[in-house]
Amino acid sequence: MERGRLTETAVRWDDVRGWDVLTLHSEELSVSVVPGKGGDITSIRWRPLDMELLWQSPWGLRRRGSVAVPGESHVRFLEEWSGGWQTIFPNAGAGGVRYGVEQPFHGEAALAPWEVVATHDAVDGPEVTLETRLTRSPFRMRRRLRVVGGALEVEETACNEGHTRYDAMWLHHPSFGPPLLGPDCRIRTTAGTVRVDPHVLPQTTDVLPGAVGQWPEVAAAERDSEVSADLSRLPGPGAGLVRMAYLHDFPGPARVALENHAAGVSVAMTWDTESHPCAWLWLEAGATVDFPFWGTGYVLAVEPAWAGAPDAQTGVRPLLAFEPGHARTATTRLEVTAL
Repeated sequence: MERGRLTETAVRWDDVRGWDVLTLHSEELSVSVVPGKGGDITSIRWRPLDMELLWQSPWGLRRRGSVAVPGESHVRFLEEWSGGWQTIFPNAGAGGVRYGVEQPFHGEAALAPWEVVATHDAVDGPEVTLETRLTRSPFRMRRRLRVVGGALEVEETACNEGHTRYDAMWLHHPSFGPPLLGPDCRIRTTAGTVRVDPHVLPQTTDVLPGAVGQWPEVAAAERDSEVSADLSRLPGPGAGLVRMAYLHDFPGPARVALENHAAGVSVAMTWDTESHPCAWLWLEAGATVDFPFWGTGYVLAVEPAWAGAPDAQTGVRPLLAFEPGHARTATTRLEVTAL
């Protein structure tokens, strides 16, 4: 398909700050992808209300070829992070040396260039297939995105092409922002258990670090007069809070929904739990007063993941084993409905 050409059936290429951006759309959704930058999904727009659902960073998509200022890998990731939805693989969180080479913060897949290997304009919805071969780990990855009505289906496959077993982390990193996000937004989930990260700074959160509860209740921070906190309710953008928790014990397919009746929309994520049995739940609500948010951040990430909180004794999260030649496929679905 020629770039820059909009067909009758909704696949379009655009140039945005020097990046080739591919947009798939139905009557309900527009989904924009940047293959050359980690295959990032930079925008999911609910067309009936012309509402952007994903968080957009104030600096946006940086111009391709911009001068890179030296810094640690987490700094580089954040300054290049325009918001949206990333694939985090084969590392999540802090970088470090693994298998003889440094794995950066949040892994290699979110930084690698992906190639468009196929586009398909079917009657029931457009789709695109992306592929990349990582260099700091022995994986080939394939990602198929399909828009059907008000839903986006993301199917990913990771295959170990090396001759060595590789233990990996694998997450999706969709981040949501206003107007979906706000005090009127409620988190609904089928998760049975919620665990607060033990390392979250007590002075920046309203929940007790390391607490375990039955969703949505968890012990409140010791400084608060309330006995428990309701994690289904969100503070406002100026609350000066951060939350980091993990959702576990999904009965069957996992589901997390963000419902905002004031905004008139619900966004529900569902996924299989074989490769992503839990979810990371991260909220920034004005707590980070220095880089990268400077007190202005208001973003919620719902992250289907292989493992949750690090082990209390070792501080290490369990990893997902890929034997030589072994491939795993995971499917995640985001569906938007009007309220």
